[in-house]
Amino acid sequence: MLLVVLLFIPAVILHATGQTLPLFDQLDVDRNGLLNKDEASKVKALIAMFDELDVNGDQYLSLSEFEAQ
Repeated sequence: MLLVVLLFIPAVILHATGQTLPLFDQLDVDRNGLLNKDEASKVKALIAMFDELDVNGDQYLSLSEFEAQ
């Protein structure tokens, strides 16, 4: 089920400038290199799996945790 749900998370989002930016960078609004639950909530499939992806339990998703999906 995890694989099926996460396949619908796009890898990139088209930025207003016409350039594509990696999804992680688009969601990381405060540019701290981590996604909190508020930032992750923009993608329903991601927020649904947030706690499972947050392997170290710090309430943030690092890029490596995000890419492990």
